[in-house]
Amino acid sequence: MKPGPFMGSRTVLAVLLLVAAVGCERPAAADRSDTPAARRAAAQRYVARIPLAETLEATAEQLAAQREPAQRQAVRDLLRREVRQNVVAEATIAALARHFTVAEINALAEFNAKPEARAIQRKLPAYSADVVRPMHAEISRVLAMTNAALASLRWNTRLLEFTATVADDHLLADYPFMNMGSRTVNLLGVTSTCACISGVADATNYPPHQGGVVRVEFDFGSRIGPQSKYVVVRTDDPSEPEIRLQMDVRIPEVIRIEPSFAYWQAGATPTTSVHRLSLVQPDCTVVGLVASNSTFQTQLITNSPGQRYEIRVVPNSTTRRAFERLDVLVAVASNVTRRFPLFVAVDLAKPPVPQ
Repeated sequence: MKPGPFMGSRTVLAVLLLVAAVGCERPAAADRSDTPAARRAAAQRYVARIPLAETLEATAEQLAAQREPAQRQAVRDLLRREVRQNVVAEATIAALARHFTVAEINALAEFNAKPEARAIQRKLPAYSADVVRPMHAEISRVLAMTNAALASLRWNTRLLEFTATVADDHLLADYPFMNMGSRTVNLLGVTSTCACISGVADATNYPPHQGGVVRVEFDFGSRIGPQSKYVVVRTDDPSEPEIRLQMDVRIPEVIRIEPSFAYWQAGATPTTSVHRLSLVQPDCTVVGLVASNSTFQTQLITNSPGQRYEIRVVPNSTTRRAFERLDVLVAVASNVTRRFPLFVAVDLAKPPVPQ
């Protein structure tokens, strides 16, 4: 389940207040000056001092980043134009006066006067996005299991976790199950939303008290770090027509390419872009560089045996648009070579760095 279009805004503002309130404690004794009118006055002073416009701008950037690149500027412009700052400000004042004392509101204001507070506010949207996405994914995964108690198929597990080695470029995992129902269950297919992962069952129909297994394969490609992928098993069991089988893998970093993207303005003088390659793991070797076409001239240079390299790239011409993925080939084992991308482009405007 994806958050609604303004869920990010609510999350950012809520987290902002919670972070700012850390360390604030209610006084042990009641403060007679802590009246509703005094709270509202303190909240108004607080809102007058905090950079609300900066917070809304950061939120607009966060929401725009969730759209396709061609739609992002339109989303930014819409939010900047239509979001009523006075409505947000009044809601903030009312919430502060409802939930915090005068002393706590003043403490919030004191905190927000510090340079660190502005830095925190600028970083909160990205922080919130990093937290909310995996949290929603985890909640969705667990909620999807609520029908499992009524379903015929019983799985040993629906989530497997692995730590890959440097020499791994793919992973195979088996998900066993048993039909504990009173009727035959037919498997209608195994699908995924990523070409990197696929699954296949050992049969298509399973009579009562017969078991089976779904084998899932994950091709790492150039991925590194924590990865969470899944397949969906479709069945004719009305109690649970779809079963999500998830694979979480931690893939070690092999190489660092700095920078990982090069850009030339269309019509500009073609200059050489230099990219530094550093091998993170021992016993790995850069064995080549592959280009999909001849739009760019490339050169792979070894600076120190086995560890540090350079790639030099220059476009043949900047008279037309061009976009290319260069693949750095790294031997991670005697019989395993992995590819890691370097993106280069000639364009009228700087494109976003491919993910």
